[in-house]
Amino acid sequence: MNLREVRKRVLELVRMSEAEWIDLEQAVGRVAAASVRAKVDLPQSGRSGFDGFAIRSADTREASTEAPCTLTCLPGSVAAGSTRRVSLRTGHTVEIFTGAPLPANADAVVPMENVVRNGQRVAIPHVIHAGEGVRRMGEEALKGEELIARGQILTPTRLAILATQGIRTLQVFSRPRVFVLGTGDEVRELGQPTDGPYIYGNNRLLMGWLASCCGGIPVQAGIARDDTAEIAGRLETANGEVVITTGGIGRGGRDCVLDAWARMGVQVICREINLIPGKTSATGWKDNRLFFALPGNPWGAQAVFEELVAPALRKHQGLKPLQRPAVAARLTSSVRKRPGFFKAVRGILKFEGPIPSFEPIRPKDTSLFSILKKSLAFALLDAETEELEAGSQLEVFLHECPLAAYPLLSDSTLC
Repeated sequence: MNLREVRKRVLELVRMSEAEWIDLEQAVGRVAAASVRAKVDLPQSGRSGFDGFAIRSADTREASTEAPCTLTCLPGSVAAGSTRRVSLRTGHTVEIFTGAPLPANADAVVPMENVVRNGQRVAIPHVIHAGEGVRRMGEEALKGEELIARGQILTPTRLAILATQGIRTLQVFSRPRVFVLGTGDEVRELGQPTDGPYIYGNNRLLMGWLASCCGGIPVQAGIARDDTAEIAGRLETANGEVVITTGGIGRGGRDCVLDAWARMGVQVICREINLIPGKTSATGWKDNRLFFALPGNPWGAQAVFEELVAPALRKHQGLKPLQRPAVAARLTSSVRKRPGFFKAVRGILKFEGPIPSFEPIRPKDTSLFSILKKSLAFALLDAETEELEAGSQLEVFLHECPLAAYPLLSDSTLC
C-alpha cells in the first residue's frame, strides 16, 4: 500500500489527547493546550536599565563638557526590590541600581561611568534625553499580550517568559502512551545469556526511546514468544493509545503477529508499505487504539516509525502531523532506488560552506554499526524517483530529534 495513503488513513483515526494541568517546572518539551496571555505589564513601572543616577532630563538641557550640569545627590540609594519612596525635585539626583523602580519625577538614568561625583555633587557633561537608561513599563510584555499560542512546543526560553508572569501551572496536551512488545523465540532481554541461537532485542528498546523523543510515554512490555495466543494475550492488556510490536510480521510459519491481530479483532489498514527499508509492516485499529506491526530489523522499524508512528504522536499532542525539522541540503553523491517505492536513505548532514550537504552512507567497506552511529539524518526519496544525481537539492530529516528542539530547527512561529 502507498505510504502516503497509509499515513493519511492512520492520521484520520488519531484524535488529540485531552488537556492536563502540570507544573511549569515539568513542562519542557510539552505542547501548550491553551494560549497563555500576560497578566500584567512587564515591567509594571519604569525601571533603571543599569547602575547610575536617576535624574530629571530637563535639568541637563544646557549641559556640555565645558559647562556640565551639577546636581545634588540625595542620601542613600534605590535598589531593585526597594520599597523606598523617593521624589526628585529640580536640581536633585539619587543613586540607582539596575532594575530599581524610577523615583517620582525622574525620567532618565545616567550610567555611573558617565558622571563625575564629588561627595554629594554629581556633574553630568552632556545632555540627557527623557527615556535614556530606562526600561519602560510594558517594554518586555504588555498586559493581555499572547505569550504562548495553543499548539506551541514549550521550550526553556518560552517557559522562562511565563515564569516572569508568576505562572506556576499551565495546560498541556497529555502525552500519548506507546505500548511496545518485542517478539521472537530467539530474542533475549539485556542481562540474560545469549549462548547459542539467541540475540539481544534492541528494536523494542529503540521504539521506546523514539517514542520518548516524540513526546510519548513508552510502556515497555518485554518480549513474547512466537506464539499467536501469547502475543494476542499480551496485546489485549495493552494500556496505550499506540500499540507497537517488533518482529513476527513476515510470511513464515513462526510469524504470528497478524494472526494475533485476527484473533483480537484488530481491523487491518495495510499489510505492506511501499517503503524501503520497512516494507514488511502492518497497521491496524481497534478500540480507539492504533496498532503498528514493525519489522524485526530495528533500522527498518525506525524508518516506519518516522513516517507513520511519529506523525500520529505529533497529532495526538496538538501539533501538525507532518511538521518536523527539515534541512535543505545538497546531495554529495548520486543515489538510485527501485521505482514505485519510497526509500529512506541514511547519511551524514554537514554544515560546511554556504549550503549544507548530505552524504549518503553505503555499507560497502565498513560495518553496519559504524554507519549507524554517525548517520543521524536521512532523506526520503519519493516513489516516483529512480535516481538523484550528485548536486541535487533535497530535504533532509533528523532521526531522534526531541520535540523541544523543533522550534530551533524549523519555523518557530508554527511550533
